[in-house]
Amino acid sequence: MTDKYTFGVRVPCLGRTTINQLLQVSRQNWVTSEICDRNFPYRRLTPREVNIDLFNFGRLMAVANILAEFARREIRPTNVAELLALSAQFPSLQNSCISIVSLGNNWHDSFRRAHVVCLDVCRGVRRARLVCRDGLWGRECWFGAVCGG
Repeated sequence: MTDKYTFGVRVPCLGRTTINQLLQVSRQNWVTSEICDRNFPYRRLTPREVNIDLFNFGRLMAVANILAEFARREIRPTNVAELLALSAQFPSLQNSCISIVSLGNNWHDSFRRAHVVCLDVCRGVRRARLVCRDGLWGRECWFGAVCGG
């Protein structure tokens, strides 16, 4: 069974510093240094409203299966700006000890491994961190998706 919750989110456009500014606005206490505008550029020119669905599949799942489920539902994974805007506007989501993952952007390390942004809390510390995209995702993970757009 899949759990789903929908949130209306305003995603601002802050020019070339959108990601860096959203990290501040979303009040992350700890941020992996690779999460920045250089590695996750946001090219929109105007702010927009989106509905973000958070999905939890309740079982271990491979990223290919998650993306296939999104394709079947005709939705796309959130990008980093959308995920950070969600966290800024609904901070209690991240504070509820779940992991919220954006599969819409990848950053590749020097070994060419793909990493994605994950927001979570550990011992009261709000974190924005990179995690390896491939492999199995656990039951505690919620995945952001946008219908259309």
